[in-house]
Amino acid sequence: MKHIAPKINEYGFVCGAPGQPLDHVGLFTWIDNIYCTAETQNRAAHCMRALERYFLVSWGLKFKPSSKLLMLPKGAQDERCFDLSWDRVTEFPVLGHVISDSGGIRSCWEASKASLWRAFWGNCKDRRLGKDIPRSIKLLERSVYPILSFRTSRWPPQKTIASEMDRTHASMLASIQRTPPFPGEEHNCFLRRRMRLAHSKAKDQGIWSDRWYHRFVLWNEHLDRHPAHPCARILKTRDSNWLMQRRIPFVATNPMRWASWTSLAGRTDTRLNSGHVAQRWESGLELAKSQS
Repeated sequence: MKHIAPKINEYGFVCGAPGQPLDHVGLFTWIDNIYCTAETQNRAAHCMRALERYFLVSWGLKFKPSSKLLMLPKGAQDERCFDLSWDRVTEFPVLGHVISDSGGIRSCWEASKASLWRAFWGNCKDRRLGKDIPRSIKLLERSVYPILSFRTSRWPPQKTIASEMDRTHASMLASIQRTPPFPGEEHNCFLRRRMRLAHSKAKDQGIWSDRWYHRFVLWNEHLDRHPAHPCARILKTRDSNWLMQRRIPFVATNPMRWASWTSLAGRTDTRLNSGHVAQRWESGLELAKSQS
């Protein structure tokens, strides 16, 4: 790998903070998983074809057709890929994570939530536990929450998903506690009281969204301590200062909208299609620090 990696990185994604030398980030590996980033899909396909040729000559290995996936940013108008063996996808699985072409975390959260419930029903609701509530809650922390915790470090915090996360946590605790209804209590009143007790228990244990914010801040601090890491270099690319520079020309050319179009908010001319704008890393960091 060390012989061919420098050649592949030349075609990689160009990143770097403004005013600093630019660098190429092209190849990422983890055991038998290989990922490539590039400015265009043809460059990425070229890099992976060169790598596959190297594996074939050296060890007689080839990539499985089912593992050859290609993802472009949503709305990207790129030329057709010359290598048709790569399947274009909108959601890209990476080591337990799901990366969306929109840059959002909704797909990864939905996949994580399904895994959380599978682990919950397979462990915390095992028949052998009976009515042992303390043991079930311990299993919730040991076998269910870790499925979420290893993913949240890379999720920019956002209020909508944080609310869904806390509601999922409370629903699991409500199922464990098995709060009985009062005689003659209306069903809707019982459900609200049941969830209030579950939320109260969740606060005693530690709300999942608060843990998410904490882990995200710690991971960002780790990247700040290692500015040469590829993740840190990518996060410095096209940051909030770059967006401010993009907005300035439109402020001057739209005097009627000066009250709403400023260097801090307004048009950036960076999007190719309409739709939901995913939470940026810096905005998520501000939210996490304000909530912690």
